[in-house]
Amino acid sequence: MPSRRLEERRIAFQRYKEDVKRDGKPFYPYAMFHDTVMSLVVVCVIVGLAFVWHYTSLLGPSLAAKADPGTTSFVPRPDWYFYFLFYLLRIFKWPNSVILGTVGIPTILLILLLAIPFIDMRRERRLRSSRRCWSLSRWASSPTRAPPQKKRSAPSSWRTFRIG
Repeated sequence: MPSRRLEERRIAFQRYKEDVKRDGKPFYPYAMFHDTVMSLVVVCVIVGLAFVWHYTSLLGPSLAAKADPGTTSFVPRPDWYFYFLFYLLRIFKWPNSVILGTVGIPTILLILLLAIPFIDMRRERRLRSSRRCWSLSRWASSPTRAPPQKKRSAPSSWRTFRIG
């Protein structure tokens, strides 16, 4: 036979369940507390992993050598996603027009890109059938395209080899 205290706890829990079913659970003290605790746990895990990686070798060695500030042979090159800005700097060389090339033109292109859905008022909305969309995507990706590679031909000894 269950004890009196256990029976009181069961009755209190049953009342709580009925209240939650009838009135709902308020967001502020409950869900907000759970979100805060889980966010804190995630941040602590990330910080802990950063410390483990930095101060120990458990997660593997460092990915790159330390930077040498005394070297003069290094030629800085941008990452692939900044190539278009790098090429715009080749076009706009004067100090007054560099701002236009690096800030003005990309901003105008971004505004036009964001305005395309509002400008295009056709009823057809599928991207596969939109020639304008494909032509814009080809145009937008053309400055970052890699230069064409030379065709590699087979060695001359392969051409003269005959079977049978």
